[in-house]
Amino acid sequence: MTGAAVMGLAAAPAAAAVQNWTQLNYSFPNEAGVSYEAVTDSFEIWDNNRDNLQVYAQWNYKGISDSWTTYWVPADYPYSYTVDRDLTEGRVIYLRVCKSVPNAADPCSTTVETGT
Repeated sequence: MTGAAVMGLAAAPAAAAVQNWTQLNYSFPNEAGVSYEAVTDSFEIWDNNRDNLQVYAQWNYKGISDSWTTYWVPADYPYSYTVDRDLTEGRVIYLRVCKSVPNAADPCSTTVETGT
């Protein structure tokens, strides 16, 4: 794994769509994204824009006021990048993806929620 970090306290989105993936569409459709597979507890992260920027995928348990867990992949990684984790079963998580270090000014993807 390239890296994992804890960054920023989780803020609950006003209304999150229920789906197991989200993507960025700023420069072009499907620029970068993340999906979560509950059966294997795997996050798949992709970067389809060769722009020398890292892709950051974040998740956090719904209803828990703690920091988001962040995974990142090398800049312009040519394949989808998989991170395997053992999440608590039967919970709901928030999921989002960003193209630079996540912060208040960074345009991240729409935050979605999905079950573990």
